[in-house]
Order: sequence, then structure tokens, then C-alpha cells
Amino acid sequence: MGGDTLPVSISAFEISYAAQGVCHVSWASAAESGMLGYYVKCSADSLYEHMSFISSLIPAHNESQPRSYQYIHENPPMPGWYWLVAAFMNGEEDIYGPVTQDMPYDPGVSNPVYQNSVLIYPNPFGSSANLRLNLKNDT
Repeated sequence: MGGDTLPVSISAFEISYAAQGVCHVSWASAAESGMLGYYVKCSADSLYEHMSFISSLIPAHNESQPRSYQYIHENPPMPGWYWLVAAFMNGEEDIYGPVTQDMPYDPGVSNPVYQNSVLIYPNPFGSSANLRLNLKNDT
């Protein structure tokens, strides 16, 4: 690793709800060196202390060109907070996130857990927050 070269440069990290009970965790690196790989962590809240590993080590390619990665998380918490952990050969780690995935809205699906509820996220929030009202429709 010498000079001003960074061991990893993450250019994207995002979560998308793919289908009932499945989230795609995807990220891209502009360059990698001296890496073992990546771990994906998740929590049902935004607290770093509550996150847990959901993936085994996803090997890095250690190349100077862009690479894309994806992990499929089945039965994720909704909403869910995700972190990406970059693990290096020298034992150090870089942590990216959290990135949130909200429960998708499907008016045809009744979920009694979320009916008549208010979700505010992320928690804690900085200059902005998202508010979701899940109200039962009695029409």
C-alpha cells in the first residue's frame, strides 16, 4: 500500500427491496489493494452496537479498476439498517453506512404489524428524517 494510494475507495453502497422477503445489498469499489474482502452487517435499528454479521467474508479482487458486488439478504428486518465492513490484510477495518431499507408500500398487502403505525428513520437523524404513516384503510 505505499504513497497516497487508499486501500479501498467505495463509490456506491445501496440497498434495494427485490421481492417479498428479499433485499439486494450492492456496492462498488473504484479500486482495492491489501484487502481480504467485505462483510455485510444489518440491524433492525440504527444503533451500531446492535448490528450483526449477515454475510460471510466476500473476497475482494484487489484491483485498481472498478468492481461491483452484491449480497442477497433473505428475510431482512423492515426497516433495516445496513453497514459494509471492508476487511484488510493488516487486520484493520473500514465501516461504511448505515444505509436504510424501508418497508415497501404495497396497498394490496395487509401487514397488521405495521397498520396504524408511524415509522421515523433513520434514528438518530441529522438534518432530515423520513416519516412513514401506515394507516388502516376503512373504506
